[in-house]
Amino acid sequence: MIAVFGAPAHPIVKSVGPGGGFGPGIAYKPKLRANEPWSFRYEALITPKRYWSTEAIFQYTTERVHAEAYARARELTRLDFYGIGRDTSLDPHSSFRYSDRTIGALMSVPFRVSRTGIRIGGRVEGLFPDVRPGKNTDVPSIEQAFTDADAPGLAFQPNFAAYSGFVILQFRDDLNQLARLGGDMRASYTSFQEQGGDVFDFGRSTLEAQQRVPGFRDSDRLTLHQLYSSARAVSGSRVPFYLQQTLGGVGEVRSFNDQILGSDATKATLRGFRDLRFRGPHLLLLQAEYRLKIAGPVDATLFVDAGTVSARRADRKLSDLAHSYGFSLSVMTIDATAVRMDVGFGGKEGTHVFFSVGPIFQQ
Repeated sequence: MIAVFGAPAHPIVKSVGPGGGFGPGIAYKPKLRANEPWSFRYEALITPKRYWSTEAIFQYTTERVHAEAYARARELTRLDFYGIGRDTSLDPHSSFRYSDRTIGALMSVPFRVSRTGIRIGGRVEGLFPDVRPGKNTDVPSIEQAFTDADAPGLAFQPNFAAYSGFVILQFRDDLNQLARLGGDMRASYTSFQEQGGDVFDFGRSTLEAQQRVPGFRDSDRLTLHQLYSSARAVSGSRVPFYLQQTLGGVGEVRSFNDQILGSDATKATLRGFRDLRFRGPHLLLLQAEYRLKIAGPVDATLFVDAGTVSARRADRKLSDLAHSYGFSLSVMTIDATAVRMDVGFGGKEGTHVFFSVGPIFQQ
């Protein structure tokens, strides 16, 4: 299987977005000469629920610089929307169809200070979103349950230009990701500028940190994760609901090549709740996860999640955190997770089970 997945044209299995499940696809990455700084990758896939995605990325990487140019198109047919803010319920519960086209470029410069890796960079993107009635026949479509006042941007979706700057710190970046202890930190700011108007101009600040410390045994590890994000619209503007941050489950709708650091080998947020359960311009997430070896390639983790979102920054309070807890089982490769199942409890919304696959099936 490793040889097949490592061929220039090879199958992949991954998720396009929340609610779409996993689907098969094909990736093409031509083999290059050793130490060749250029690389190219193309992939396309579709899931049983008719989510689809296609993307291409060119990369140039040396010891002094990393640069990318990329393009992606995708369609997600049944995303959930419960309203904005922490005080939302399962009823009204609606769905919407979301498609977007993204083109962009990124450049970063890496350097080291002692055993700390530092990366400073920037990104520019063109975003072309489109919101339409949802295809989930079990619940109303979004326009039947909400208005543009409840979901800013529901009435129309303009194109955006997005400009980002970021700094990433990696302490002890000389080991593989699975074994590495220490911490990662990231700070970024993105300005979203509506093209042809100023109804949805806003900026988003994000601060994130992940710390990994030894457990009771050499094979155990405790991972702590914190994420803070705040979007502020310019005077007279609003933050469109489809570009707001979300909490819940293991799925998020994020722009190209924009992933959270995550807890321990997962990008999950509040696993005791459904995907995209809470949505808002302002977000706070706190997580702790303890990983231990069970037998052979099987690992188990115990986790606790806490987080909140709010429509206004002043409304975000530690006393308003939603909580969840649970466990996961993972089948591991040498340095990464192959397959993972998370079981989350918490709140009054029952038990939730989420599956995810690792990079061996996605690259």
